[in-house]
Amino acid sequence: MRPVEVDASGLFVSVPGRPPSNSLLTLILAATNDGVMDWNLVTGAIHYSERWKALLGYEDRDLPSSESLWRDLSHPDDLPEVEALLRDHTESLWPFEHTWRMRHKNGEWRWLLGRAGTLHDRQGTPQRCVCVFTDVTNQVSAQRRLAELKRRNDLLLSSTGEGFLGIDAAARVTFANPAALQLIGLSGLDVTGWLLGEAIPHGCPNDRPCLPTTCPILKPFLGGAANKVTNATFGRKDGSSFAVDYLSTPAHEGDSVVKVVMTFRDVTEQRRLEAQNLQGQKLEALGQLAAGIAHEINTPLQYVGDNVFFLDTAFSDLLTLVAEYRQVVTALKQGGEAGDLLARLEAVEIATDVEYLKECIPKAIVTTQDGIGRVRTIVSAMKAFSHPGGAEKSAEDLNHAIECTTTIAASTWRHTATLEMRLDPALPKVSCYLGDINQVVLNLLVNASHAIEDAQAGHPAATLGVITVETGVKDGFVEVRISDTGCGIPETIQHRLFEPFFTTKEVGRGTGQGLTLARSMIVDRHGGYLKFTTEVGKGTTFIIGLPLPTGP
Repeated sequence: MRPVEVDASGLFVSVPGRPPSNSLLTLILAATNDGVMDWNLVTGAIHYSERWKALLGYEDRDLPSSESLWRDLSHPDDLPEVEALLRDHTESLWPFEHTWRMRHKNGEWRWLLGRAGTLHDRQGTPQRCVCVFTDVTNQVSAQRRLAELKRRNDLLLSSTGEGFLGIDAAARVTFANPAALQLIGLSGLDVTGWLLGEAIPHGCPNDRPCLPTTCPILKPFLGGAANKVTNATFGRKDGSSFAVDYLSTPAHEGDSVVKVVMTFRDVTEQRRLEAQNLQGQKLEALGQLAAGIAHEINTPLQYVGDNVFFLDTAFSDLLTLVAEYRQVVTALKQGGEAGDLLARLEAVEIATDVEYLKECIPKAIVTTQDGIGRVRTIVSAMKAFSHPGGAEKSAEDLNHAIECTTTIAASTWRHTATLEMRLDPALPKVSCYLGDINQVVLNLLVNASHAIEDAQAGHPAATLGVITVETGVKDGFVEVRISDTGCGIPETIQHRLFEPFFTTKEVGRGTGQGLTLARSMIVDRHGGYLKFTTEVGKGTTFIIGLPLPTGP
């Protein structure tokens, strides 16, 4: 920087070959990175400071200070507007602050912010214009990136089918994308500032703010962790409702959660299709078990039929004996010889074998009742298992559900294992989708039976395995444990057990979807857990955990 010469007044500097300038302004500019263009509007001469040239990558000696230099370096698309604005400024003193592109020495275009001031004489004729330039390329690039990001975000939020809702700590809506407004039936309205319950009926009062302690949507305000909820129900202003899955994500400032962003989607149709799919799987399972179930029903029916045939024959014999008694009574009334009559009656009793009938008829009746009871149990279990269930969770007796399912699946394990049931008689009812639980228990029973079959393969004299089904309560969850004495699961495939379509069974014996669906039903739909323990050569235990209600 060249030395500054200050005149006696302390206001102007005098540099040979340059117009005078204000000393304070010169000092200020010397301390900044701004460039200066000093334009004598009377003569047309323009002086460019060294810093002005340096902003564009030039040394002072590289560029002569010509009147057209700034125009030559300006982008041709920007120049007409800049000239018009400068003209308005110098002639009418309109404020001038404008950003445009100028060519750098390396060929790229840099964004410079120009701010100008003009001096007029007493007659109002413009005399001198000073324009200060600042390189704002980085700021313009950042603004453009932000604008592009905002544009993309707006496009994403506008085009997505999922609803986005921002909620502040006062439980008021801060923003809602078009999909959210459409889903809740408020398209075209601005719900900013509305109470959450007023905008979306979701179980909390709509006339006062929700509380994070009671509203799962606002739960992230408590612990700072996202909260995922499935199978919730939201209402609309017209009184209708729809099923939703939603995720509440906290927005932090420092260590504090200042906002929650809820993403939600209408899953009504998805839930309907899932229910249909589940029902189809149940019926498919019943179809696969049909032969075994038919055998389970046929066995008691066979001895029921035999007993009925025996009772029919016995009844005929007894009717013959009763008829003989009546004939003897009639003959005695008519004065017949008692000795002959009694001998004839004794012969009929011997032929009827009354003592045998006295012993066997009660047994036949008891076994017939037992057989009918077994058939009734199987039919009742099939009816309970195949029932589609309701759209909402309900309190169910898991012990009874397990008994029904094991009855249905008896044909899968009866010839390979014995079944041990250790059901907790004090087990509380659990809020669940019963159809899901029936399907999961059936899948695990079939898997247990197959595991025991695999362990017995090649050992014709192998003893029966054992499948154990237990229920109990642990740490706020109802647990169902299904264990087998099969071959166990190798460590190399344990991490893939819940992958879709992964199976170690031969074609036609497994699809690889049973455990994947089971995990989805227990974890996603019920908020529970499905895990396992295993030991190669000894067996596997699958553990289903279903949460108990936390309310009173």
